[in-house]
Amino acid sequence: MKRIFNIFFVFFPIALFAQSENEISLLIRADDIGSFHAANVACIESYQNGIARSVELMAPCAWFPEAVKMLAENPGYDVGIHLTLTSEWSSVKWRPLTHCPSLVDKDGYFFQMVWKNDNFPPNSSISEANWKIEEVEQELHAQIEVSMKYVPQIWHLSNHMRFTGPETLNKLQGRTREWFG
Repeated sequence: MKRIFNIFFVFFPIALFAQSENEISLLIRADDIGSFHAANVACIESYQNGIARSVELMAPCAWFPEAVKMLAENPGYDVGIHLTLTSEWSSVKWRPLTHCPSLVDKDGYFFQMVWKNDNFPPNSSISEANWKIEEVEQELHAQIEVSMKYVPQIWHLSNHMRFTGPETLNKLQGRTREWFG
């Protein structure tokens, strides 16, 4: 009941105080553009059909070049960089843009998970590896640079699979100020 009340409390005032049809009352964010061709098409179609207003771009993924082209054809889309340190799919794998051996499995792919998960084999997560903050910083910086190089309308950052937990945040504290001034 409390959860329903919280949802109602959040959305009711937005609907109540909306003043025109053009005012945003709910922001829909599309996720993982660049990960798959189907994700690219779905993200663009949801924008063109007036559903999504914001999208998250994944630079280390195989379909990044197609996503860049599609975003260039849709310049009004609010684009964020979806910083990626995991490759959770079993049949499709992503590799880092930089050399960062502490962030990859024995085959050179990102680990499947951020945190240990009993539904996955042992050593499938970054948290179980001896990851190095310098490599995290190097990889995230490369993803930001390549995204900004090809997509001029970058407006925000987010993280894929919530890797910015307390351990990571404590190690990264202050570094983002260095990157962005």
